[in-house]
Amino acid sequence: MMAFFDNRHWLLSHIRNSFISSDGTGMCEAVIADDIPKNSDLFSEIEMYPRAEESEEEEEEVYNSFDNHSDWDLGGHRLRGSAPQKSEKSDHEKKKSVKVKHIKWEDKPVEMTDEERKQLFQRKEIKKDRKIGRSLLAQEIEKCSLLPKNPFSEFAKFDGSCQTGVPTRTYKIFLTVLPRPERDYPIQVCVLSLAKVSELIGFICWKYMMQNPNSPFKFRENIDEYGLYIAEDDGEVDWDFSSLDPRETVGKFGLAYLALVELSDRNIPKEAKTEKQFTPPEEVPDQVAKTVDSEAAEQFRVDLSAMESLLHQTFRVNMLYKMRSKVEVILAISGDKMEVHPVVPPHAKPGGKMWKQKAVVHDIRVVVFCEILELKSSGRAIFRIVNYSEQSDSVPVSGQCNYKNNDFETDQEMAEEIVRKLNNILDVKCGIHRKEYLALKHKKNGKRNNFNIWPL
Repeated sequence: MMAFFDNRHWLLSHIRNSFISSDGTGMCEAVIADDIPKNSDLFSEIEMYPRAEESEEEEEEVYNSFDNHSDWDLGGHRLRGSAPQKSEKSDHEKKKSVKVKHIKWEDKPVEMTDEERKQLFQRKEIKKDRKIGRSLLAQEIEKCSLLPKNPFSEFAKFDGSCQTGVPTRTYKIFLTVLPRPERDYPIQVCVLSLAKVSELIGFICWKYMMQNPNSPFKFRENIDEYGLYIAEDDGEVDWDFSSLDPRETVGKFGLAYLALVELSDRNIPKEAKTEKQFTPPEEVPDQVAKTVDSEAAEQFRVDLSAMESLLHQTFRVNMLYKMRSKVEVILAISGDKMEVHPVVPPHAKPGGKMWKQKAVVHDIRVVVFCEILELKSSGRAIFRIVNYSEQSDSVPVSGQCNYKNNDFETDQEMAEEIVRKLNNILDVKCGIHRKEYLALKHKKNGKRNNFNIWPL
């Protein structure tokens, strides 16, 4: 400051009022005790404060200066050095550290048992309020619990509306046993083709009672008292034809409209009733030996073998191809279908072969012929199975009918068993395609026998 201010009076006043000095004893005193000179009478005002006017102008300049001004935050005390501040700060931290307690965390050397660990962290079981839901099927069953029992429930298994991959037949049935307003409208039924006519009658009664549970009309429980007749689309029964044979299968009749008639109403003689009698299998050979001769016993064994042929059986054979080697397959034969499934080795690679044998399923009605082609000296045999195929790779034989040959190889005993089993099934279930094939084959053989190279 003294380098910039030459007003001595202002400097003295500033030192008196703004600064104090202290010593080690703690006593403070003003640097200059009095602002007024001791002998003020000797000096006039002008002499005491010379150049007062100039000092006021200088003060105004000092007030506006940002370079030199006192720091009032110090409270009038002089600044201390950095060393005392550091020592005071360290003393303050030491006092705080006395109140802090340090604890070292170490693992317990003693091992805990599994039971003690389970007690430390026990699983909390949260109980949830589960509401037991009821399906729509259960609700519908409860609603129908008070309905009367349907006596024809055993025929519900012949319903073809919920079957897939099984041949079915659809008919419109006029119920002539009902009162006049209801008999004019037929009910539509879908039944399996393998069902018999008597089973179709029971299924019709079951379906009507299911659709009309509150109907006052009740069918007779003996289905032999009803018959099915051919009917027109307006419900008129054609009495010129007899009723359908109850022992025949439904698949043989391609009719659209039928009529359910009570046989007693027309005084029509009923079919002779057949009673079913069950005999245990172990008693059959003894009874046959006592009641029939050797020729009848042989015929019985043939019939029994034909019935056993309808059972499902699998054979492991090799399928032969013209352009590639043998392929091991599983040949499954039953009374309804014939299946050919390829055998995949357990360690076969996915891309090991450029071609892949696919599984094939044929309905038994499209299989038309089976025979042994060749018996080898090594004990092996080649047999052929011919099936009808609309999209066959072979050349069509007649019209739109194509027949495909499938050759297989196996040991001689198994080949004879397969041919015998398949021929028994084809004799029982002879389809239209088999009849056409046999007729065509017989025609070809006749031409060969009639051919003569010698002129007459």
